[in-house]
Amino acid sequence: MIRYIKKFFDYLNRKNIMLICGLFFSLLFILIAIFAEHFELHNPTEMNLANALTAPCKTYPFGTDQLGRDIFSRIIEGSRISLGTAFAVVIIAAAIGTAIGAVSGYFGGAMDMILMRIVDIFLAFPTIIFVLALSTFMRGNQANLIIALCCVQWVRYARIARGEAVILHNAEFVEAAKGLGAGNLTILFKYFIPNLAPKILITMSMDIGGIILYCASLSFLGLGAQPPSPAWGTMISDGKGYLRSAWWMTVYPGLAVSLTALSFNMIGDGLRDLLDPRMRESVSTE
Repeated sequence: MIRYIKKFFDYLNRKNIMLICGLFFSLLFILIAIFAEHFELHNPTEMNLANALTAPCKTYPFGTDQLGRDIFSRIIEGSRISLGTAFAVVIIAAAIGTAIGAVSGYFGGAMDMILMRIVDIFLAFPTIIFVLALSTFMRGNQANLIIALCCVQWVRYARIARGEAVILHNAEFVEAAKGLGAGNLTILFKYFIPNLAPKILITMSMDIGGIILYCASLSFLGLGAQPPSPAWGTMISDGKGYLRSAWWMTVYPGLAVSLTALSFNMIGDGLRDLLDPRMRESVSTE
């Protein structure tokens, strides 16, 4: 772990603008989500029909919606929902998928065949269709949305972990550990998981942006956090009928979704260049 931290700071010293910008904006969004109540100018759920559809001004920097609620404060509060969901999904999915993939690649044989066929079944369905079906079946709320996304996302980590585990299975240090009497669990946790960590971290950082987009899409359809929770997708859905008269209702939540997803994707690209030896070699040859 210390070695990767040192590489990380060495990489920053080379002034990789994409990674630095991604880290800056991602940390900014995370801090905003954590300390949301300190940035909110008004109560994000308080209705004031007298101020409905107010254009952006000093009092309401991003304007108000059809119920007079402050859009700026609702976007700030909505960051907690989107980022909380994204982090919960990637952590749970990565833990489940990595464990299954590592076990499948390490033991091989019938276990590998059964587990990978299960993965193939999940991969056979388009992600958004599968999540829509699960969310609808379990009724739309944030907890069920997290469960539905985890049911889909874990297979990605299982595939990656299994591919790396197959390569590591015959590595010399694994054979040496077996020769010294190390058990299967010791080999998996001491040798396999640390070597899988770089690719898993890259995948997690890139998946956060995609999950934020999934959350916004499903909230737009009414399958995420339910009103009056200010989910970004719900805000965009509320504003679609006011595009001509109150463009700010959709533009600002849409920008929040796009910028947050973009910042985490930039981190993923930067981490891939940093932690993937093949990428580092291609960059150095150029």
